[in-house]
Amino acid sequence: MSDYRYFDETGNEMFTKPQGELTDIGQIGGSPDKSTVILYVESEMLDRTIVSQLLEVQPDLAWNPGEKHPYGPPHKKYTRAAKWGRWRLQSEKDDLDIETKINLLLDKCSKNLNHWIELSNKYEVCLTIVGYFSNWNRELFFSKSTLKAIHERSINLKCDIYLLGDSDSKDAND
Repeated sequence: MSDYRYFDETGNEMFTKPQGELTDIGQIGGSPDKSTVILYVESEMLDRTIVSQLLEVQPDLAWNPGEKHPYGPPHKKYTRAAKWGRWRLQSEKDDLDIETKINLLLDKCSKNLNHWIELSNKYEVCLTIVGYFSNWNRELFFSKSTLKAIHERSINLKCDIYLLGDSDSKDAND
């Protein structure tokens, strides 16, 4: 129910309460249905040991340039080697608030901002927000304090958005 009531130029209420039984035909507004937050550190000169030392945390996945690493569907067990390296720390894919996820992820890492600056001067550092939306007109909101934490660490921010739409599958968000 809206916090607002609307009136025309003569003072008559424009949108009165509907009478009878209501049918839910859709949802608009609000946060993503599910999301994940991923911290990536990448470079053609990456040393994953140095990244782990600076961030004071072990990654979920990491490889140095030229090292074989997994790619594709996990059940296929494909590997590849690339001329670039990656260090990745990732949250769960669930319906927890995105800002909470960002702060929990950053809290796992070093509190020393000099470590972050050194890292971002040496490598490409990016925080990726992946949002899964089952309906249109949703939003991503970041407070000043969260944006400040990202800025202080000299992290790039990327939003990767997926509209799942009207899938027949009940597991579209999984």
